[in-house]
Amino acid sequence: MTEQTLETKLNASVNKYIEAGNKIDKFINGTEIETIDTVQGSKPTIAKIIKDNTESIEASKLELYSKVQQASTSASTAEQLKNDTQTMLTNFQNTHLPNINQSLEKNKQDILANANNISGKADKLLAEPIAAGYILYVNGELLYSHNIKMVSRVATGTFQIYLDDSLKGKTWDVMATSVTNSFAVLNHMDYANGTFKLDCRNASNLLINHQLGFRVYERKGA
Repeated sequence: MTEQTLETKLNASVNKYIEAGNKIDKFINGTEIETIDTVQGSKPTIAKIIKDNTESIEASKLELYSKVQQASTSASTAEQLKNDTQTMLTNFQNTHLPNINQSLEKNKQDILANANNISGKADKLLAEPIAAGYILYVNGELLYSHNIKMVSRVATGTFQIYLDDSLKGKTWDVMATSVTNSFAVLNHMDYANGTFKLDCRNASNLLINHQLGFRVYERKGA
């Protein structure tokens, strides 16, 4: 049950990490009609921000062009056009441009904050194992190992694993798997002495000698 929970957490963390990456990619490469769902609400893509503000600028340009045409027929209109144009430019600099920059920075900070948060949680589960091994079912010997002192088959389907002395006293979690039609059960974890047991059971819950693979991860958080 413990291993299934850890595996579920691992998969959930990886999925969140991938989801965050997809959101960042969509923010940068998304179309001008798309938005991104974040914990702070719906956010526009960079293309949409530029499009929305470009439309506002184009509308202002059309208005300016119209006023220029009017000015060509009346000298008295020229001064008013100058004043109107200056007002439009001032409004753009004081309102639209800061809003564009603020919107871009806010979206960037929100998405990066979410990605960093998910990344920080995923790092607790995606660290390199501090020990690992693969047990052969024929004689219970290790096909390969890392920081494993020895393995002893104490009964049919039951193996006692002894970690390297350097890992004694550390707190860790174990992820173990078996092959087809069997499953691994973890029990008797002794952190002080760096040992634990693995049972290999079949679909009928009977102990059997079978191949087992396991990885040991140092516990970094609750």
